[in-house]
Amino acid sequence: MTDRSEELTNILLELGVDGDVSPEAVRLAMAAHPEYAMEIAAFALEWHIDEESEAQVDVPLPAADLSRLWQGAAICDPFQGKSPQELKSLAQQLDLPIAILRQICRRMIDAATIPLILIGDLAHYLRVETGTLFGFLDLEPSLANTEYRSSQTPQALAKISFANAVRMTPMSAELREKWLTLAE
Repeated sequence: MTDRSEELTNILLELGVDGDVSPEAVRLAMAAHPEYAMEIAAFALEWHIDEESEAQVDVPLPAADLSRLWQGAAICDPFQGKSPQELKSLAQQLDLPIAILRQICRRMIDAATIPLILIGDLAHYLRVETGTLFGFLDLEPSLANTEYRSSQTPQALAKISFANAVRMTPMSAELREKWLTLAE
């Protein structure tokens, strides 16, 4: 984890451990850490959605709409031109299996399910704005860079959640637990 994501994790843990995710506590946290205001707001929103879900199990609630993060952002492929070695190095820095990073690069994972800490770290390492990265990841999945011989264009698979990608990817139990905890 980078220092930035570790700092954010500590801020969110402090907010969550107390169990006081009231509007006033959230405002205070955002005022104390304006550089993480969006992440704190998203955390609080998810916290309250989870509370509602537990209270009324039979009523499904929509996920947080994070599209405001990339509305108006110039969308480009932040992974374009990255060599396989650079991607492998990035995966190691993020403590993320390369298979999951490749799925992220191909937009096979639903952007709204990727932990905000990972999105922030990716944006930092790729030197792009978070909104630009979110906008790119929200596009339709890309097809593999292969030739095909058919009268019809192949169809991309449906996006999967980050948690499902973690469950399906071989990795150590410790690493799986870390990513599932951040994803759920």
